[in-house]
This record gives sequence, structure tokens and C-alpha cells, in this order.
Amino acid sequence: MKNEWKAIKMLLKQSCCKKKWLVSAAFICLGSVWKIFSLSGRPEVAEDLSPLFFAVAGIMPMEMLLVNDISGFVKSSVLRKKIQTTMATKSMFAGTMIAYLMYLAFLMILGGVREGQPEVYLRAALVYGVVVCFFGIGNVFLYKFFWASLAGIYVICFSVGFAMGFFEDQIDFAGYWEKLSPVVCVIAAVFLIFAGCGINLVMTRIFYKRNFSKSAFGDSMRKLV
Repeated sequence: MKNEWKAIKMLLKQSCCKKKWLVSAAFICLGSVWKIFSLSGRPEVAEDLSPLFFAVAGIMPMEMLLVNDISGFVKSSVLRKKIQTTMATKSMFAGTMIAYLMYLAFLMILGGVREGQPEVYLRAALVYGVVVCFFGIGNVFLYKFFWASLAGIYVICFSVGFAMGFFEDQIDFAGYWEKLSPVVCVIAAVFLIFAGCGINLVMTRIFYKRNFSKSAFGDSMRKLV
């Protein structure tokens, strides 16, 4: 296990990962700014997407490992299998947990400054956990069945949005949201992160032999898949 963590650290330091680290930092900054703007009542950012941006930043280490694998940097078939299964999941767990702690700290600071109550915005942590759990399942399909997965994600998002719009007069979603305990949301998010990573590990082992989709990675990687 220690050797795997050492290998992860080494692979994440490769030159092909530099841009991904910058992208990860950009998503964290974007998530922070978006949260502040959404609280200011700006109509163009009425929906709080900050949990999504922080979660995307958190899964970047996993994508970096896969880029190393696809780029041909790793030659050993045994190590390549580990990269696509256990090491990918470990990097996802580490990345999403670090991003989660950063998100919690940001929410508490924001709550303390704006409301005088550090815990007031912590309910958003639950959304972060849901997004990470969804990523744990969806990423495997995106990497292996890119276009089919995109279509599936669109259908799911559209269906959820339609259902919430259809039942908004019968169900007070905002009222239920306000009744949630911030502490419970924080704890539930941790369980969702564990669940997402656990499901990811199982799914990567099931679909390991399936080739990566050429559309799942950037133009610079397609010729190497």
C-alpha cells in the first residue's frame, strides 16, 4: 500500500499533470467566487454550483493518473492495472477529501464573516457529497463509454429538474432544505464520499478490460488511446 502511494505521488509530479493542477486550482477559485456571487443575489448565478466546482477539482488527481497511463509513460501492465483500479480510486478519495476540507473551511469562514454563524452554510456540504458519489459512478462510464454516458447524464439531470419543477407547488423543497441539520449534512457528505469511492473501485475492476473512449480525453491524448 505504501508503494502505491509513492507511485501516485511520483506520477502526479509528471510534466503532463502541470496543466491539470492549474485547472484544479482554477475550479476551486471559481467555486469560491460562484458561492459568494450566489449569496449576493445575482440572478446570473442564482444556482449554487460551488459544490460541483470543488468536486471537479477533487477528482483531478484521478484523471492525472489515467493520463499518465494512456500517454505511455507507464510500461508495466501490472502497474497500469493498478493505476486504472486501486490507485485511481485512492487518488480520487484523497483528492475529494482534501477538496472537501477546503470547501468546509471556506463555508465556515464565509458563514462567520457574513452571518456571524460559521455553520450556517454547511448544508451545501451534502450537495458536495452527492456530486462526488455521482462522479464515483459516472466517471467510469464516461472514460469507457463517453457519448452514451453524456446522454445518460443529460437524461438524468433533465428528469430530476423536470420532477422538481413539476412538484414544486406540492413539496416545499426550500423548507425541507432549511430543516436539515448542518452537522448531519457534513457527516452524511463524508459517508457519500466513501460510498462513491467504494463504488468507483468496484466499477473500475468490472470494466478494466474495456478500452478507454478516445473522446473522453483531450485532443493531445486521442492518438495515444
